[in-house]
Amino acid sequence: MGAANFKTNLKNLNIKKKIVLVGALLAMISVFMPWYRDIDRFNTGDMFLGITGPMYLAGIIIFTSGIATFGHIALGLLEKPRPKLPLKEQHFYVLSACVAGLMIILTSSVYFHPKFGMNVANKSMQIGMIFGIIGAAMVLGGAIWMAKKAEVNFDVEGKV
Repeated sequence: MGAANFKTNLKNLNIKKKIVLVGALLAMISVFMPWYRDIDRFNTGDMFLGITGPMYLAGIIIFTSGIATFGHIALGLLEKPRPKLPLKEQHFYVLSACVAGLMIILTSSVYFHPKFGMNVANKSMQIGMIFGIIGAAMVLGGAIWMAKKAEVNFDVEGKV
């Protein structure tokens, strides 16, 4: 299997799966970017990446769900056998996006709680968390679009 086959398979991939693929990649990358920053009155504070700080396990779970989604589609592009799933492919992607979304909500609820931080003057969401939200939303949107069966076929006659 050459690079030409991979490129052809990627070009032939439907738009729904491309959205899921890009969303999963964005969610995976987001955990290595800054997620949260707080500054106190003395202009000192903390900054946490998605996989550092008190919520590092949430970042690891987001990365794992992204890699599972991305890997499942990438194996198809590489024409390798995919693992058997106990549910439909699009439902797996919905589950993965929901897990990532839940972890982002959990992380935000901790970081932006009033009792988190000491003498904090400014708490701010950073680009990594925003990319994580966008990535999870793309995976969820693409997966729901894949699951939606709104095809109309006028070539088939109905039965009474």
